[in-house]
Amino acid sequence: RYSALTQITEGNVARLAPRWVFTLPNVSQGQVTPVVADGLMYVSAANDLYALDAGSGRQVWNYRRPRTRGLAGVAARGVNRGVAVSGDRVFMATDNAHLIALNRFSGALLWEAQMADWRQNYNGTGAPMVVGNLVISGIAGGDEGARGFVAAYEQTTGKEVWRFWSVPARGDPEADTWKGSAIDHPGAATWMTGSYDAELDTLYWAIGNPGPDMIGDERQGDNLYSDSVVALDPKTGRRKWHFQFTPH
Repeated sequence: RYSALTQITEGNVARLAPRWVFTLPNVSQGQVTPVVADGLMYVSAANDLYALDAGSGRQVWNYRRPRTRGLAGVAARGVNRGVAVSGDRVFMATDNAHLIALNRFSGALLWEAQMADWRQNYNGTGAPMVVGNLVISGIAGGDEGARGFVAAYEQTTGKEVWRFWSVPARGDPEADTWKGSAIDHPGAATWMTGSYDAELDTLYWAIGNPGPDMIGDERQGDNLYSDSVVALDPKTGRRKWHFQFTPH
């Protein structure tokens, strides 16, 4: 997690000491990177978001909703990896693969968009990403057979603007890189948050393993775009190029 900040150096890092501790109740697996904006720190778990005073650790507000019963995948264990902030909004994926926008000063719910049907083994764990007037999110559930995608939504309304599927559907170009029945439940999830290059106006997103991961009898071929990085046009979701690190 490279940072260009210079306040902490090799000369003073040994003097760092705890200032405060805030315990998230009922969280068994914390995988979140906190986000700080204008003195407020946002810390999340599954369906649970805290806004804290970054200087003191004092709780400013908490947004919480019940966990989804019957959920499969990592989100069922309470994992959420963070939020995105833009203007007066904070964005978070819920355990059942919804994307929500809250007022970041009060915690009031502004809108909610269903990214996918959790009954098809989709869930949400990754931190969304803000690019321009869009908020972009991937999904989890690949090891349970969900078909991965990255989708972009209007920040103000939650309306979906575009969707990039990480595995082509039958009959689409490059579907012949999947030979067998696994293309119908292919994995290639997108839970790792992407990166954006403003100079090139290009969004980069890493795509996970194909499924089933331990046996490839029903997915002969390279299995695009699993185990790849894809470069996307952030305004349209159009693929510019891809590189597959581990074919098949």
